Amino acid sequence: MGDEGGGYWLGRRALAAAARSHDGLEESSTLLERLLVALGLQTFDDLIRWSATATPGQVAALAPHVLNAAREGEIIAQRIVADGAVELSHLVRVLTKHFAETEQVKLATMGGLLRPGSPLLTALRTGLAAELPRARLSESGSAIDAPVGALRLAAELI
Repeated sequence: MGDEGGGYWLGRRALAAAARSHDGLEESSTLLERLLVALGLQTFDDLIRWSATATPGQVAALAPHVLNAAREGEIIAQRIVADGAVELSHLVRVLTKHFAETEQVKLATMGGLLRPGSPLLTALRTGLAAELPRARLSESGSAIDAPVGALRLAAELI
């Protein structure tokens, strides 16, 4: 029911980190400037006003900026992405409980945040290899069509 590791989660974490950096509660970060530029805003106060009325979709739209910052070496963004991968790994751990302990669990990803080359996908892959080696992410570089996959699974059950 949550969005742990998802776009809204990443966007909220970026907003919080930008505010903490601005207030001097966290180390310096380029996230505030990146978010201001992405949103066409001028000041931190503008960002506060924006965030007070932003929809979940608008906050989630900040996630690609977090991934780009992480890819470019922004330390705070890298931490946010690493934390997101940990959250996604927790979800995979819950999933593996539905399989025999010796059974390999095959996983596919979908969505723009987990495309090949994404720092979130890289961190998730690394975390799963270390913590849940029986969980195997698809190596496919092509998009997975979720409705077609659901229909395929349903057909197998018949």
